[in-house]
This record gives sequence, C-alpha cells and structure tokens, in this order.
Amino acid sequence: RVNADGYIEKGYENLLTYSNTFSDAAWTKLGADTPIGGQSGYDGSSDAWKINATANISNVRQTRNQTGLITLSVYAKKEEYDYVGLYFSGDGVGVVFSLIDGGVESPLVAYPDVYTNGESIGNGWFRFSITHNSSSTGIAGIYACETTSYSGNTTFSEGIYIQDAMLNQGLVAYPYIETTTAPVA
Repeated sequence: RVNADGYIEKGYENLLTYSNTFSDAAWTKLGADTPIGGQSGYDGSSDAWKINATANISNVRQTRNQTGLITLSVYAKKEEYDYVGLYFSGDGVGVVFSLIDGGVESPLVAYPDVYTNGESIGNGWFRFSITHNSSSTGIAGIYACETTSYSGNTTFSEGIYIQDAMLNQGLVAYPYIETTTAPVA
C-alpha cells in the first residue's frame, strides 16, 4: 500500500472478527463462561475481558481459513490463573505461556515449527504471540490455563484477563488493528 508520504509500505490486516469483543458469537466459548467486559486494560482503557473457566479445557476461539505463515497474538494478564495458551487446530500446535514472567511453559510442537514471543508491557500485562507455517485451516484459540497444560483446570469460575486479539499473515505480530464484522487492513 502507499502511505501518507507516498511511499510503498508493506500492509497487514487483522484476520479475526470482533477482535476485542470476546462475548460476540464470532468467538466460540468452550468450557468458559461468557467473557466479562469492562475490565482494566493494558492501555489504561476499560475494554479488557475476564475469561472464567467452567471445565478442564477453557478457551475462546475463532475459525480460521488461512494457511501459510500466520501469527496469533493477544494481550493477557494473570488473575487467579497463572497461564495463557495460544493454539492453532488443524496443525495441532500451540504454546502455554506464564502470566508471571512471560516465559514459554509447554510448547505442543517444538521449535523451529513454532515461534513464540512474550513481551512484558507493564502493570502485569504481556503481549504473547505464536507464529506457525500452517498447512491446514482450523481454529485460532486463546486458553485460560490454571496449570501449564491446556487441559489442567480443576478450579472453576476463575481465570485470566485478555484484550485485543489479532491474527495476521507473516512472521511477527504486527501492531494491533481492531475489527468488528470483517477483517481490517
């Protein structure tokens, strides 16, 4: 695309819909209550969401039709649970991250098949991302994890905070773009 100065620059888009409205029907909830909005966000706003688990596997997810090099990212913060998972079904790859120090806890597929990043942005918030060269379509999921396992929840009605999810083509998580009914570039 051509930027405001007339230079050609690489464009990108958020391929998720309702990227920060986790209560919307675009997000399937599996083992999770309807997310609770109005929480204090990483950016000083009140548009973060609380995800409370109702089962041993607890997530919000969207169907994705993209293959090739894709990156899923989300801002997350610890509440009662200490971990967040990012997962691509179809390929069966994912990572559980620590909400205490931002480290990788449990990769489902080892490097170099999955690239991860956990960046502290202050006040207990991190931006996590997972990049994978996907060969099939499936879901992009965000998991509230009590332990370092996707299926280790035993204490229910507790969870984590999330905000501003993004799915983009490419090797890195690009700056967040909010979406509603359609992907936005």
